[in-house]
Amino acid sequence: MARHALEQQFRIALGDYFHLEQQFDDYLINSTDYSDSSDDSDYSTSSGYSSSGTDLDQDDLQKKITNFVSRGDNEVFIDSILEEWEQSLTFRYICRPLSYRILRTDLVAWLNDFSELECKAIMRMGKQSFVKLVTMVVDHPVFQNKSYRKQEEVAVQIAYTLDRLGHYGNGMTLTRQSLVWKRSPGSCFNYFARGLEAILSLKDRVVSWPTLDERDAHSYALSQKGFPGCIGFIDGTTVPLMERPSFKGDFFYDRHGDYSLNLQVVCNKDKKIIFTHTGYS
Repeated sequence: MARHALEQQFRIALGDYFHLEQQFDDYLINSTDYSDSSDDSDYSTSSGYSSSGTDLDQDDLQKKITNFVSRGDNEVFIDSILEEWEQSLTFRYICRPLSYRILRTDLVAWLNDFSELECKAIMRMGKQSFVKLVTMVVDHPVFQNKSYRKQEEVAVQIAYTLDRLGHYGNGMTLTRQSLVWKRSPGSCFNYFARGLEAILSLKDRVVSWPTLDERDAHSYALSQKGFPGCIGFIDGTTVPLMERPSFKGDFFYDRHGDYSLNLQVVCNKDKKIIFTHTGYS
């Protein structure tokens, strides 16, 4: 029950009861014909009790109170509403909606149970690579806050980010991701924003042109394979987009009839990417 609905019910029931009780007490005190005061001349409740200025005798008042109590709207009923009201002040909801999503209490344990195949299916990398990535970003400022409420574990946020990056179209919608990860769409959005920022901050550390000594080492190693003076391998590909971009969409149309980005990649002999460049098709 919503808090405002409970408050309204409480006020109506309490008003009905104590208005009749006050009428009876005034009658006993005055021992005269009872009539409503001018302040209560417009009083009316949902239970049908109203004051019209008509004189009431003791029998009439007693009958009204008896009828009121016989409906179950007695002090016990009012006390129960008061107890619910006090409880409502400490909870957002008195009763959770049936559609309310129960959170998975330990997503870290869930991730730890992944097999190598499951890890690659969800996060597009093996367990060892995933652990290394989490270790590299765990101290990033985006995962630190001064709130009394602790953030989700970094491993969970990075795993979710990788999962979303591995999908497109309906597969990456917040609704689907929320159902899979048992978190609200708002939390999923925050996880992705933080995880993406943390991963992109590693670019200069993991993708860099080799130093002079590294180039000499690669050149020597590749010369033994018949490629003297070679320090890496270069190739290009297209990265398909889900839909035509709204800004200068024609620039992204490629020879395959898709909308995509051109990607140029250079890697060394160890298959480590040392340079990337993206642009229009």
